[in-house]
Amino acid sequence: MVSSEWKETRGEPSGDKLFDLIIVGAGIMGSATAYEAAKLGKKVLLFEQFDLLHCLGSSHGESRTIRATYPESYYPPMVLESFRLWESAQSAAGYRVLVPTPQLDLGPGNNLSLQFSIRNCGPNFVDARVFHSNPKLSEEFSGAFRLPEGWLAVSTPLGGVIKPTKAVAMFQSLALHHGAVIKDRTQVVSIEPRYPQSRGIQISTADGGDYYSNKVVITAGAWTRKLIEKVTGGKELPIQPPTPSYGIGKSRMDTSRQCRHQLGSQPSPATACPTSTARRRWSSQGSSKSHCMAAGRATPIAGIGPATGERW
Repeated sequence: MVSSEWKETRGEPSGDKLFDLIIVGAGIMGSATAYEAAKLGKKVLLFEQFDLLHCLGSSHGESRTIRATYPESYYPPMVLESFRLWESAQSAAGYRVLVPTPQLDLGPGNNLSLQFSIRNCGPNFVDARVFHSNPKLSEEFSGAFRLPEGWLAVSTPLGGVIKPTKAVAMFQSLALHHGAVIKDRTQVVSIEPRYPQSRGIQISTADGGDYYSNKVVITAGAWTRKLIEKVTGGKELPIQPPTPSYGIGKSRMDTSRQCRHQLGSQPSPATACPTSTARRRWSSQGSSKSHCMAAGRATPIAGIGPATGERW
């Protein structure tokens, strides 16, 4: 139900223009947000400036990886919760977009990032097996990997490959099923608080439309900085998207599988192909990128709403 705050003002917007939540950007983050909010019974509008399922952002293609091994302590609980939410959404949709796989991380034994990744498994009840020698690692993975001297490896059952385009389509269809409205090829050009007359927000689009909500979520990915600057009159959002360099290589385990190498000057943890000291990430099925969709590292998110501290 739309907030009654709007009813206190004259010139109340029409029902098809008034929403509980408006989301700008229909990639994986925006589409999942639309589904979760609509599932709660909220009236939701999702904007996309391009065609739905376009290939211009970071939510398209054949594979992304998910894992629970992170050096930052706040990520593993988020990933565990994310696994639960992925299973719930897939159950509601009736098909799968996430293929569970084991996760293998390798790196120099004195690498702090790898050490903290292993340490964070315990408090989060992540079953982790640490390998200090090649015989045990070879036995576990049929001889596919060898540890360089001084390296160690950690294996956990919490990994997987996500099909991003299929996942975005899944969340959008679920959101529509719960009553959300989705508008593609609609560019947002203005986001204006309607203070002091009300606590609502007016969103204007390039085609002349005006929409109203008490909360706005921006999940515009690489376009977030540009959008924020436009709607705030030049204010900069202090977010700098990472710009890693990648190389493509073949895994010895299967020539059809790809291994993306994030180049670096220092030895760091890897998740496959330990024949180089470059940072790598690998999953046991398909190719992968160093994005964790569960934790949302690939897409910056900004929220605009009344400063009331409200939570749903």
